[in-house]
Amino acid sequence: MFSLEKFYEVVYENLLAPLHVDYMGFTRFGSSDPSETFYKNHRENAWCPYSRVVVAYDQEPIHTQLASGLWNPQLLPDNEIYDVWRRELEGRYHHQGMRHWTPDFCVFANSEHSEEKRRFVDQLGYHDWYYFFHGFAALDWYGNIPYRTPIDQYSRLFITFNNLYTKKRSYRLTLVAELLARGLAPSGHISMNQQDIAGKISSEIFDSRSEIHPADKKMIFQTMLPEPPRLVIDTDQPDGTLSADDNLETLCRGLWHIVTETIYYDDKRHLTEKIFKPIVARRPFILAAAPGNLAYLRSYGFQTFDQWIDERYDDEPDPGIRMRMIVDQVERLCRLSDWDRDAMYRGMQPVLQHNYQWFYGGGFRGMITDELVDNFRRCVIRHNAGRQSSDANWIDHSHMDWADIRRRLSY
Repeated sequence: MFSLEKFYEVVYENLLAPLHVDYMGFTRFGSSDPSETFYKNHRENAWCPYSRVVVAYDQEPIHTQLASGLWNPQLLPDNEIYDVWRRELEGRYHHQGMRHWTPDFCVFANSEHSEEKRRFVDQLGYHDWYYFFHGFAALDWYGNIPYRTPIDQYSRLFITFNNLYTKKRSYRLTLVAELLARGLAPSGHISMNQQDIAGKISSEIFDSRSEIHPADKKMIFQTMLPEPPRLVIDTDQPDGTLSADDNLETLCRGLWHIVTETIYYDDKRHLTEKIFKPIVARRPFILAAAPGNLAYLRSYGFQTFDQWIDERYDDEPDPGIRMRMIVDQVERLCRLSDWDRDAMYRGMQPVLQHNYQWFYGGGFRGMITDELVDNFRRCVIRHNAGRQSSDANWIDHSHMDWADIRRRLSY
């Protein structure tokens, strides 16, 4: 399996360069800053009189205001054809025949399903190239786990990591406050970034634009201010590099993982590497995410835990109600006797083992690789629809051995 470090290079060499397609994306993982971008120009090897470009916005959820900043001249420093097209659209060129400069194959590479994404792509006039970027990231980052001795022991019922907890991730404050208010914190390992924690919490609950419900703000204030509890699992100064952390001892300290995903408030199907941490640790999980994401995970072949908990929280659109439904399940699990808890853990071993084997055994890797290749191929086919092979902007892909590319990338 190719490494995440080489992801864009591999995608470019196998899918884009053979079709003379330019490629743009971010040089720093997790960035959405247009100044931190790479640009691969196919004209280093061959010249094509029509612009073809893929813009990769596949690491972070799509927020239209951020994503719209990608499509600007600094992303195409050497693309003279695009510059002519851009100026033509701005009204600087009006003479007849100028439209033949319009880029004829534009693709938006992304890792989410949402109405916001659909509208944005339609507005741009791009083809929509979806694939599960964070699946590739997790396969790379957690590749050492199979060489470790499995850990069956756990010290507390649950574990939940909450590094960022403001703005779109402010729902994590509600989660922690609910756990504290119900007296469940001693049954779990809970982390919160301790750096200026009081200031961050105060700023969030007093921000009129915050998505936290006013009643939940009151609960957060009562349980976490003026002196926030010290909630640390592994470090009191977590940073972004912990996304790739595969410390099995830490991951196994709790039985159930409460996975707090990046997207919670917005109606998006989008998952990151976070959901795979309990899977590689062979642990059950409750998913705190936007509605439908548990079903989204199951669509990739993973099994969840409706035999042991009520997973209808995944269907609840109201974020406040959904959070209470999630914590209701945690509370019910905390009330189990030690014997019932251990019996439950033994009973779910087939599910835990299935998820582990599906992740590491090649099934998941093959699935997301086929999806990556097939969805790009569909973009090419959609582009050619209604065109003749004699057309100047027809993309000839007859030389592309798609089956061989799928095999090569999933190896």
